[in-house]
Amino acid sequence: MSCICEVTASDVYKNWMRREVLSEKKGSPFHSGYTWEGRVHLALLKIDVPTKIYNGGEKIKMIYLAYLGEAKKLEHGNNSKKYFIVRRPVSGIPKGFIHLPHLSPSAELLENAQRWKRKEFNDEERLKLLKKYIDIESDDAWWVLYEPIFRKELEIRKDVRKGIEIIRKDIQDRRDVYLFCYCKDVDRCHRVLVGEYLEQMGFEVDFRREKIEEENFCQLNMFGEKGEG
Repeated sequence: MSCICEVTASDVYKNWMRREVLSEKKGSPFHSGYTWEGRVHLALLKIDVPTKIYNGGEKIKMIYLAYLGEAKKLEHGNNSKKYFIVRRPVSGIPKGFIHLPHLSPSAELLENAQRWKRKEFNDEERLKLLKKYIDIESDDAWWVLYEPIFRKELEIRKDVRKGIEIIRKDIQDRRDVYLFCYCKDVDRCHRVLVGEYLEQMGFEVDFRREKIEEENFCQLNMFGEKGEG
């Protein structure tokens, strides 16, 4: 893998505009699935990301991923920001939330994802799944198609860049940031891809997988199911 090293903001902008190739070095922190333009995009955004801001002994400001169903249970400071990163809110924007569709899938991808979840695939999509040895009746079939498309959207969409700039400003202002979606399973939600993308730019991201697993365990025990441990 490769890494863009020792370049200034102006260097990145100039090379981005001229599409010139920057020198590459080994040991890249960038995701191997990103294209060359995506890595330039990351480098451009990675510059001056203040992820480790300290004020005396102040805690590092972070980005937390969460789902809407747990919003009332979360403990967060009054200075934090709660963003609802969905394309079309079903019942409006919850009180205390800010709608940030910049970090949601495009309308076209959202419609396709809903169709794929219903196990409705066209011939081209069926062929893609077949080549990956994925059963079209599998619950993960939709994700196999969805993930690479949304990763590409994160690379190329201008509104994504605007959304990330909003978050960067919050971190600069010493705020914790919460990104909410409807989906409970973070590993089958677009927010996990957003989180991974933000990590590549140097932001501190808490995916909160352990918290959700702990909640699931408690819910099983409430209904008399046998738990482990």
